[in-house]
Amino acid sequence: MQPLEVSFNRIYILESLRADDRSTGSELHSDVLRWKDLAGGPQAVFKRLVAKADFEAYMRFILEDVLRGAVLPFIHLEMHGTREGLELTDGDMIVWQDLVCETRKINHACKNNLILSLAACSGAYIYETISPVEPTPFWGFIGPWNEVTAGDVMNFGGFFDSLLTDLSLNMAVDVLNTGIPPERHFHFYSSEEVFERVKRVYCSHLANPEKRSIRVQNIMGHALSNYFVRHMFTIPELRERVDVMLRDTNDEMWVKMKREFLGLEEAP
Repeated sequence: MQPLEVSFNRIYILESLRADDRSTGSELHSDVLRWKDLAGGPQAVFKRLVAKADFEAYMRFILEDVLRGAVLPFIHLEMHGTREGLELTDGDMIVWQDLVCETRKINHACKNNLILSLAACSGAYIYETISPVEPTPFWGFIGPWNEVTAGDVMNFGGFFDSLLTDLSLNMAVDVLNTGIPPERHFHFYSSEEVFERVKRVYCSHLANPEKRSIRVQNIMGHALSNYFVRHMFTIPELRERVDVMLRDTNDEMWVKMKREFLGLEEAP
């Protein structure tokens, strides 16, 4: 496998754990990233969050950071997770759709360069919020499909040490999974890979008109929850666009959809 090289210059470590939890995010910053920062590597920023309002405010701060200058962000989240989203210290939930709404703004601002890692149980379920009719919320993400332990999460120290030394994401993910049973592995998915997988799922439903109609309604409801989509299309335009997407397997159409998904060209 060819090394998958990545580029970023600021790492934001956001921690929101329970009172009796080991402060794995703080330890990651102190033990690895702060020293890499001092040695001339990417700047590492640590922030402890308690409530949803804190989370939303800090995501706005990151967005403003990106808009102010040439920041290529890597956001690392240390939180408890479920299949529905992330749990904060005070018990508030950040559902996946709310998270990707925030990261989509940041990813758009940095021109599809946002990398997201989720040191949280079931973090890979963020995958299920991604729709090909909306701009991608990140360049790529790392997360597990199942429950993980604090010991598993501590492997992110080796992950970042490898990543900042070799700049190879797939090599770093191998280091991250060292000693972890396969059922608890962390996985990396690029936005291009996600698009192709979602495309295959949608194409498999094309032969059934009833399923296609239901899919159109589901995709529209999902898409209309996004600010950008609501202001980009009228409802009839969006319905026609989604229906065409599901009926038309023309390669040229999918290439255009993919370019819009990746932010390589603006949607009409």
